[in-house]
Amino acid sequence: MLQLKDITVSLPQNRQDLDQDGSQRVDRLVAFTKLTMVMDEIVNAGRIEQSSTTYDWAWCKLKSWKQSVQAHLLFAQGSSFRANAHLDITYNMIWVNIGRGATLRLVRRRLYPVVADSRSSECDEMYLRTQKLAEQCAESATIIIDYIGQLHNRDLLARFSFTDFHTCSSAVIVLLLNALLHTPCHQLLPVTRGMEALRFMANGSMLAMNGLRLVERLQEGVYRTIGVTGRDSVPDQQLLYLQAPGQSFLQRDTLNIAGDVPYITAANGTACDVAAPDIPPLGLTPFADLEPSLLEYSDQYLTLFGFDGFGSTFDPNYSM
Repeated sequence: MLQLKDITVSLPQNRQDLDQDGSQRVDRLVAFTKLTMVMDEIVNAGRIEQSSTTYDWAWCKLKSWKQSVQAHLLFAQGSSFRANAHLDITYNMIWVNIGRGATLRLVRRRLYPVVADSRSSECDEMYLRTQKLAEQCAESATIIIDYIGQLHNRDLLARFSFTDFHTCSSAVIVLLLNALLHTPCHQLLPVTRGMEALRFMANGSMLAMNGLRLVERLQEGVYRTIGVTGRDSVPDQQLLYLQAPGQSFLQRDTLNIAGDVPYITAANGTACDVAAPDIPPLGLTPFADLEPSLLEYSDQYLTLFGFDGFGSTFDPNYSM
């Protein structure tokens, strides 16, 4: 993927004599390049939730980029729909990438709960940042799956596209993890839609089929843990999360995600009990069938499938 160090020339500009019929392409290229620069800075900053200053800086960076994007790039427009959708998918994938680690850490604390003797203000503040980051991650994952669904409906979903498969798989995985952190189960309709798209994209590709099988194993383990019957069962209340047809890229409601995750770790490594103690730990049930399968693939393939960072979730001795 393009990195900040690879951008060594000035950003392109519109030329009326050359770009009369394609000015939107230039605007989109500039937006993608600026987003790449923002992404590179934020990723290099590490775990942004550990510091309130870094967290606020990263949040401001991403939100400012979104506000700076020209309106015609944020609405569906005929032949430019796929290109414009991928611009916003890339933006939301940054939230997924920086929020997946926070989500995994919250799940890990459900697997291996540690109760502290006291709770410091630092624990409370980091918990709130981690919770908010995980919520934004889940919201962005839902938006990505909505785009993937629209691409599928318009026959614009590519079967052998790294971007389409990777973003869809990553989004589904995040929402499955999120379902473990909330009672009752949360956002399963987007999971079902995402799985349908993954099955479509995996047809004819052995590599994609291997990735699909890993996601299916995670889905089965999560559903078994939260008490959902059937791999693609969706509770009636999940219909509330359907988006009205024709809604623009800018007209998305913020999800109201309840925060009932019980454990988090402060920046100094202190474990904190930050929620109701009557929420039971998950045990290893969600990942019992998944862990051996993950060991069969290299880090490169696991990154492609969206399973970055999963190894530490299985290890109770892993230092957070």
